[in-house]
Amino acid sequence: MPMRNSMLRRILVPTLLLLLATGARGDTDRPNILIMVADDLGWNDVGFHGSAIETPSLDRLAREGVELTRLYTNPICTPTRAALMTGRDPVEMGFAHSVIPPWSNVGIPLDEHFMSETFRDNGYQTGIIGKWHLGHHNQAQAPNARGFDYFYGNLTSGPDYFSHESRVGGLDWQRNGSSVVEEGYSTELITTAAKQFLTERDRQRPFLLYIPWNAPHTPLQAPKRLMVKYLGEFNPQRIIFAAMTDAMDTGVGEILQTLEDEGIDDNTIVLFFSDNGGMPVVGGRNTPLRGGKGQTFEGGIRVPAIIRWPAKLAGAQTNDQVMNVYDLFPTLAAAANIEPNNDKALDGVNLLSSIIEDRQVTHKPMFFAADTLTPDAIRYGVIRWPWKLVREELRTDTGLQVHEMLFQLEQDPQEQQDLAQEQLEIAIELNALLLEWKQRAPQHELRFNHFPHPGWAPPTDWNEAMIDVSKIDASFSKDKRQSQSLQLMLREKALDWFDTSDT
Repeated sequence: MPMRNSMLRRILVPTLLLLLATGARGDTDRPNILIMVADDLGWNDVGFHGSAIETPSLDRLAREGVELTRLYTNPICTPTRAALMTGRDPVEMGFAHSVIPPWSNVGIPLDEHFMSETFRDNGYQTGIIGKWHLGHHNQAQAPNARGFDYFYGNLTSGPDYFSHESRVGGLDWQRNGSSVVEEGYSTELITTAAKQFLTERDRQRPFLLYIPWNAPHTPLQAPKRLMVKYLGEFNPQRIIFAAMTDAMDTGVGEILQTLEDEGIDDNTIVLFFSDNGGMPVVGGRNTPLRGGKGQTFEGGIRVPAIIRWPAKLAGAQTNDQVMNVYDLFPTLAAAANIEPNNDKALDGVNLLSSIIEDRQVTHKPMFFAADTLTPDAIRYGVIRWPWKLVREELRTDTGLQVHEMLFQLEQDPQEQQDLAQEQLEIAIELNALLLEWKQRAPQHELRFNHFPHPGWAPPTDWNEAMIDVSKIDASFSKDKRQSQSLQLMLREKALDWFDTSDT
């Protein structure tokens, strides 16, 4: 009998320890998902790309994860976020060219299915902490109506980091539909809220947490204690930009530490990337890549990106797979062993095996556009690897002027040698693809309006100005409901939104 007990102990104890260890690591079939998106962070704004800006947390993430060296986004904000959330090319939604300005009534169409809805419907708890920028004029456009259980942050783009007012005025800071008035630097408030989400989560369920930082997007604002670090290092704009990036990196580090403290870092997929390239005029840098935010050169659309998943991915790796931001939804869904619950066909594809096995697959042509830099120009880009067409359409008093360039990205990643004349047939083929892509846009496509309607004024509180969706006739289709909500807003919020002091 003693021999039998001894034998049982030798078998059972290691087995129990293995089960306990597996439980601590979590179920690799149901990993947690943490997505962090920087705003206007350039290729050369991170330490692991040689920047003098201190980003030890992102550098650590790169050492422990896989750098996605060819992740392409859109050259501006809203299209990238729309593609991330839906897994679809933003041209299909009418959002390929423009961001949503504060004075616009539109949002991502209500019949588009969001990543957060898929994960929520499959048992995940979902949260967004930070910047939304996918619609702000009726409650059906808000994060809590689009699959997120928890929302803390701002609806519009570029709010003041200290007062939390929109860049055009009016408080834009809320928690789950209730306005929040609080002191603090928004980057640090976002960090605190993210840590709280992680420590107070339901431990019986996996989570999808989306942290779209405001930093280092304008306005250029940072705590003085951080700016002092970079005095004498950069020009005035980049000093503040560096301090803003530094604060975000500190937040990343604290969030990673929280994952570790909670014992869930091994089976949490951490994905970090920037929504577009940096903007040099306000301190961002994309060297050695050409161009920046709002342009379709590599500096505007090829962004720093890292994925870490210790349970499945070896660290300190690079992956050169060409991928688009709309591939991330189906890829993360595959990692969680769930199917996107989308009635519409996804443009994105599952690239999980390519990332895990470092195996390259051919990517379909990708398209890029932006009309926000100047009122009279539209910039386009087409990548059919390894070829890339850059096209600028400039409206003048005498008509439309078109300038095109063709690059071979494998041989010329810095886009210095224009081959449009030497490889005319390829240029013509890419132009034909671009024309087909343009025709996919709906008639109601958003184009950037650089100035609000005369007499427009911002609300005093962006959250309170949102239309109550219960007032929208449920018998209408989603598209009609969205249109109807705009009419309600204009009628019911007229005194709030329009300056009537002269009448």
